[in-house]
Amino acid sequence: MWRKCTERKLQGCRRSLALGRRLRSSLHENACDLLRDKVFPILREDDTIRDIRYDELLIRYANDLCTKFASRPHCYSLIRSKIRMVAQFLSRIKKIEPTIDNLSDVFHPRHYDKIVQIINMMGKYNKETGQLEAPSTAFDLGTQLKILCETHKFECIKKSDEQRLKEVDNTALLMKQGLSTSVNVYVKEAQINKRRKKQIVLPSRQDISKLMVYLVGAAC
Repeated sequence: MWRKCTERKLQGCRRSLALGRRLRSSLHENACDLLRDKVFPILREDDTIRDIRYDELLIRYANDLCTKFASRPHCYSLIRSKIRMVAQFLSRIKKIEPTIDNLSDVFHPRHYDKIVQIINMMGKYNKETGQLEAPSTAFDLGTQLKILCETHKFECIKKSDEQRLKEVDNTALLMKQGLSTSVNVYVKEAQINKRRKKQIVLPSRQDISKLMVYLVGAAC
């Protein structure tokens, strides 16, 4: 409002908003300092983000991302985009499966079909054309879910939860074998079609003539 009325930018406004979010925000106790201080305060606050602030599995996954990109501040936006994508996935799958309360609940064999359904939904699968309109989103989400599944397996091993480990392991197997046919095939088709439709601008005759004159002159 200040900027619209005065046509002036209030110095430090964005920084103040981020600082305010940092001071009033709260995260799972396992969240690392980088996640608390640099990543989450910049995320736009909405219901999707609020729902995952205390999700243990997502926070551990985000911690791993922070460890990986800690020395590269320009990659913090990448961490935020991955967090938001997974948060959107969780929000959507909870709407069609009420028994899911958090991200770790997703990784059960009985939820595999719903996982694929949401991946295709976020990849904007078009039933009429049989293609994904956002193939990169579907591929990236599938990759992240596989990593999350491995992270969950690691935590199950640490907790000596053999029963849960077996369920997560079976889900990982389903995702490894199933996503290649139920999702990745659409991704490949979309990429091939995109390359086919890409227009290649050929040089004009005038440009070719100029190039020939230049090459002949250079050779002499």
